[in-house]
Amino acid sequence: MARPRQTSACHTRADVSVRYAVVLSQDQVPAWQAAALTAMRRVTSAELVACCVFEPPAPKPTTSAKLRKAVAQGFAAFDRRVFKVQRDPWHPTDVAALLADVPRRTVDQLAEAHVDIIVDLTFTNGAIPAPRHASTWQLVFGEQGTMPAHEIGLEAVAAQDDCIRSRLVATDANGVTTIIYDSYAPIHSLSVRLSQVAVLWKSATFVARALRQVTQLPAPQLPAPMRLVSRTPMRAPTLARGLAAQSARFAWQRAADRWRPEKWTMAFRCDPAPAIDAQPVLSLDQLTWLIPPPDRFWADPFVVRDAQSWIVFFEESIRGRRRAHLCGMRLDERGSLEQPFRVMERDFHLSYPFVFQWQGEWWLVPETSRNRTVELWRATNFPTQWSLERVLLQDLTAVDATLHEHQGTWWMFCNVAQAGASSNDELALFYAASPLGPWHAHAHNPVRSDVRNTRPAGRIFFDGKAWIRPAQNCAGRYGSSIVLNRIEQLDVDGFRESPIGKLLPNQALHQTGVHTVNAAAGLTIFDVRRRVPRS
Repeated sequence: MARPRQTSACHTRADVSVRYAVVLSQDQVPAWQAAALTAMRRVTSAELVACCVFEPPAPKPTTSAKLRKAVAQGFAAFDRRVFKVQRDPWHPTDVAALLADVPRRTVDQLAEAHVDIIVDLTFTNGAIPAPRHASTWQLVFGEQGTMPAHEIGLEAVAAQDDCIRSRLVATDANGVTTIIYDSYAPIHSLSVRLSQVAVLWKSATFVARALRQVTQLPAPQLPAPMRLVSRTPMRAPTLARGLAAQSARFAWQRAADRWRPEKWTMAFRCDPAPAIDAQPVLSLDQLTWLIPPPDRFWADPFVVRDAQSWIVFFEESIRGRRRAHLCGMRLDERGSLEQPFRVMERDFHLSYPFVFQWQGEWWLVPETSRNRTVELWRATNFPTQWSLERVLLQDLTAVDATLHEHQGTWWMFCNVAQAGASSNDELALFYAASPLGPWHAHAHNPVRSDVRNTRPAGRIFFDGKAWIRPAQNCAGRYGSSIVLNRIEQLDVDGFRESPIGKLLPNQALHQTGVHTVNAAAGLTIFDVRRRVPRS
């Protein structure tokens, strides 16, 4: 495909720089594909000039394939009974109205449309030939890139994988394939259906994002060409054994939850002479536990130091209540605690109390994603009384907003969920001259799409050499561990980081997760999910 000309941030339909066609397998498509088409049509710098329906003949099923299908259908019946899907990505959706103004073509006529890109949504693995000077874009799933869309998650659940790869790839007329968008989504350990929800709703946005990148931004740096590797599907007996093992695991987890339920709590450790003030001690050994009352859990701890003591801010969730609130407690050098006090309570869920000091005052950014806002609060009587200073972002489901000043610019890291997809997968960046804003979205949002390493897990800290960003690993399940990332680029042109270590729960001590770490003046605090005897 010829490189498109660069265009400004705002476009009209006359300003289009890319012409593309869409190939569907039928007029009525799954809901996630309808969402993908809707997102594509909103990219005003690219024009949809043709669409066609192409359904290749299905191969004659073998005995092995029939047995495999029977196993999959049997597990699907169990899956439907146990797990409910609120937004079904496979719901049949008519897109005739959406494509009413688009000329219809046959596959052989696509060359006459003079397109730059063919978006192939048929999942026929290269059956659509690309005209000369055009490339074919396809969504592919699994490490080999040849997994059928309807089988997403099936073998991953059977094999006890914790995530699945999805990519948008471009193949030119010479058959050379490159990755133009890459992502990892969580695998639900016990549900194929929920795994498909996580993968497909997020993947529905990839084509539109890539169209914006090639038309509105400098040409992206593509990786080396890749090769789609043919895969041999699991044999029916192997698949059946794997799915049966997962069903048994599901039953065991239900029993374990009754005997030793999981609970988030906090723990800390002190270093009386820290080399760097806010650098945490990254070990879950020799902890002092802050045990909540039996009817509640404590999570998302942030710690600061005033003239008297450390103050820990945290989320408190009480059993039977639908929303959590924010609390605080004072902690001295001997580990003595004062009674927790309420910091903030709203008529919706609150969590992740990001507290910081700026211009001699204390500020707080609580997670208010249920209100679809990111809010900045100022202390009027620290640490117990706060007033709303301003709404930084609105009409946005952003979680775990984490602020960081770098080279005179303030940056906000947060995860933003696509409709129907998980909030654990994709990292967005915003920047401003000060915490007061106005805040601007980074041109490359989301800057990362990887459930293993994006959702913020505490404030960014300096380790003496580089800035380190803690991130949650939510592959397999929420808050399974923390990944430490060294920030290598942070500016308006791009964002780049690389993992340098992990903070893992100690399973021998019945720890099953950790997802926040913070430090101040020699005290490091974590939240840890543990199995505890039922009270």
